Amino acid sequence: MVKLHVCGISVIVGLCLASSIVLAEVDVICLMQNCADVSFKCATNPNCVRAIQCLSNCAADQKCTIGCLDSYGNDLFSQFTTCAIINHKCVVIGGPSPFKCTKPSDVVSRFKLSELQGKWYKLGGTNPIYDCYDCSSMTFTPNEENDNENGYTVQIQYLATTAGGDVRQRNHQGQVTLADPENPALISVSGTFDGIPLTNEWRLLHIDDKSTFALVYYCGASVPNVYGYEGTFLMARQLALPKYDQDVVRQVTKFHGYNATSFCSTRTKDCPP
Repeated sequence: MVKLHVCGISVIVGLCLASSIVLAEVDVICLMQNCADVSFKCATNPNCVRAIQCLSNCAADQKCTIGCLDSYGNDLFSQFTTCAIINHKCVVIGGPSPFKCTKPSDVVSRFKLSELQGKWYKLGGTNPIYDCYDCSSMTFTPNEENDNENGYTVQIQYLATTAGGDVRQRNHQGQVTLADPENPALISVSGTFDGIPLTNEWRLLHIDDKSTFALVYYCGASVPNVYGYEGTFLMARQLALPKYDQDVVRQVTKFHGYNATSFCSTRTKDCPP
C-alpha cells in the first residue's frame, strides 16, 4: 500500500478521486487488477471526470462534496467508487471520523416500522446541506410483504441545483431496519450516494397517532465512517400541513429544543410524481 494525497489516487488513468479526508491508502496493483476497465470508462466520460476534478477541491468541506456529486455524479462514477472503495477496497480513505453526534434520548416509546410504509415528503430541517432539497420525498416499501423483521427499502428522490444552475432529479435507495429491537425508536438507514456508502441512525422524536407527520433526528457517517454529520428534519404525508398540524409541529419542535421557524424551507409545489 502506498499513501498518496487523494488527488493522485488513480495512477491507472491519471484521475483524482477526492474525499473529505486529505489522505488515502491506495493499492495501485489492486486497482489495475480489479478496476482498470471502469477507471478507463470514467476517464473518458466528461461528467465522471468533472466529478473527480470537482471533489479534488473540496478537502473536508461536506457542502462542496455534496455539490460536486449533485452536479456531476453519474452511474460510471458510482461504478468506479463501488469497485475501488467498496468491492475491492483498493482505496481506503481516511480514518474514523472525530465528529461526535449529540444524540437525543427523548424519543417515542412505541413505534412499528410499518408506520413508515408509503410516501413521505421532507418539509425542512436543521442541516442546510442535507435537509433543504426541493421536492424531497421518501417512499418506504417492505422487503417482504407484511414482514417487518426483514425491514424496508426506501426510495429517496429530490431536486438538486447543479454548479451550472440547472436542476436535476436525484434518486437513491437505502435499507431500513430497527437498530435496536429493545428501542423501536432507533432506526438504521444504510445505502450508497453515488457509490459512496452511507450509514445513518435515525431517532424518532415524534410521530402523530395517524402517522401524518414525524420529527426525526439523524446521525450519519460516510466513506465509510470517515466524516460525520447530523440534523433533524420534519417529514409528512402531504406536501403542505393543515393549520392544526402546523400548530402541533411548533409545539413538538419546541418541546425537543427546536424552533420550527428556523428550519430551512423547501419547495413543495410543481414537484415531479
